[in-house]
Amino acid sequence: MSSAERFGLSSDEKAGLEAAAAIASRYRPTDEMPIKRDRLLSLFADLAPLGYLRSVTTGPEGEAPLSPLAFGALVEGLSPDLALIGNHSVQRYIAGYGSDAQKERFLMPLLTGRSIAGIAISEPGVGADLRAMNTEVCKEGAGYRLTGHKHWVTHGMVADLFVVLAHSKEGLTRFLVPGDTVGLRREAMAASGLSHLTFARLTFEDCWLGPQLLFGAAGGGGSGAKEAFPIARLLAALQAIRIGEAALDAALNFAAERCLFGRRLLDGELVREAAAGHLTDLEAARLLCYRGLAKGAGIETAGLASGAKAMATDNATAAIAWCGQLLGAASLEAGHSLHRLSRDAEMMAVVDGTSVLNRFVLGRKLSRNRTTGQG
Repeated sequence: MSSAERFGLSSDEKAGLEAAAAIASRYRPTDEMPIKRDRLLSLFADLAPLGYLRSVTTGPEGEAPLSPLAFGALVEGLSPDLALIGNHSVQRYIAGYGSDAQKERFLMPLLTGRSIAGIAISEPGVGADLRAMNTEVCKEGAGYRLTGHKHWVTHGMVADLFVVLAHSKEGLTRFLVPGDTVGLRREAMAASGLSHLTFARLTFEDCWLGPQLLFGAAGGGGSGAKEAFPIARLLAALQAIRIGEAALDAALNFAAERCLFGRRLLDGELVREAAAGHLTDLEAARLLCYRGLAKGAGIETAGLASGAKAMATDNATAAIAWCGQLLGAASLEAGHSLHRLSRDAEMMAVVDGTSVLNRFVLGRKLSRNRTTGQG
């Protein structure tokens, strides 16, 4: 059976998932504070031998790229403890669009866990409409002058490098912006969930960028960003599923111990039926994610990836809401794990597009297919 015809993971891919989960358990945060930079670097160095940092690109010693399914298994294994830990997206960008000089300067530190990078695309009040972005870059001498704002940049307070999307006279254009660039200011953003991460608001105040920091062709940034959406959405969906399953696991452990009217809650038909329904919904979403990854997670799977992301996050948040009802007063204590899982699931429901946006993307694709006769 070819990879495009299967929905599940191979034995090697399952082993990768389990290895990633073991590493995540060692780095599981014990408080509600972001993981410090030195510990993050240690985590990424431990993940490097699994191929996590090279993702679906060639490794630092010429190692073969992971398949999207194999990489998805690693990312899934890091959740729920280290959901959205990232530090792999920029490698794919540099491998696909970077010059030889950019690869030599920036790629090796990322591939070996010695550097942290972030993607700076989102802006206040813009959402997914890249054309509405306000960050601008103007040609000045041999280089460029960058001005604008970005927000919700993951690892924004600790990253050494950012991929920044801005408007130029040629159109949307990408730049590699080192974290020590003069005029770059960072401000921490307080998030409701994913407390193990830092999120930042970046301000670019007339940042001068040399010509060597132009990333890819001028005006080619829009298509590059769109090409990255499918795999990002499938990975986010898999992580949301693991968060929902962790909540169900905690709730079912409670139901196995808690007695009501002389019998365990877990022995009640309503409890078992509801739990089975939520588990089935989450597994169905996982299979849809695997299907997208098996097909390559390229731009041609954009509709499927968007549908999977919406389905996964909707199912995860619904499962967690049911868990709260099952636990009742037992989950009201401030430090209960269900609160963290609920907040993390809500964050994942917005990351890489809300369900409303993703269903819009899928619906638009279906409409276009009918218009062009593709069925």
